[in-house]
Amino acid sequence: MTSRLADPPVTTPGAVFRTGQIADRPPSSIWPLLAHIHTRVTQAQLAKAKATLAAGGQVEFGPVTAVRDGLHYQGTHIPWEDITVLRYSFVHTSVDEEELGAYLRMEFRDREAGAYGFPFQRLRIPALDVPDMEVLERLAAERPA
Repeated sequence: MTSRLADPPVTTPGAVFRTGQIADRPPSSIWPLLAHIHTRVTQAQLAKAKATLAAGGQVEFGPVTAVRDGLHYQGTHIPWEDITVLRYSFVHTSVDEEELGAYLRMEFRDREAGAYGFPFQRLRIPALDVPDMEVLERLAAERPA
């Protein structure tokens, strides 16, 4: 059911990748159909992901793995309740051009760093590395049980 199974490799011009805009408005004749399809596919993927997690399974989102009680990323377990921000974002300006572009941005409490979970840890993962990011965002927002 993953949307990347049949997708061709993505090639994004640098200017589009940095600004996040292909055009100032979507084509009016196809936008409602695309939005409808996107909504239905996301709902189906979200339902499948929730069912998998509820059954004790795991769902892969590229380098991030969702499990019943949180996320795993590079050997770090992040409980759902510790996630304060998980969203798609852009870095528009940076001293280093390698830092520009679209990312999955995540902030979470670091339980071992100090009292009351401060400071927070931050992650920034290139967006193209995280398939079905909207499903992951919705899982984090709904805090699976």
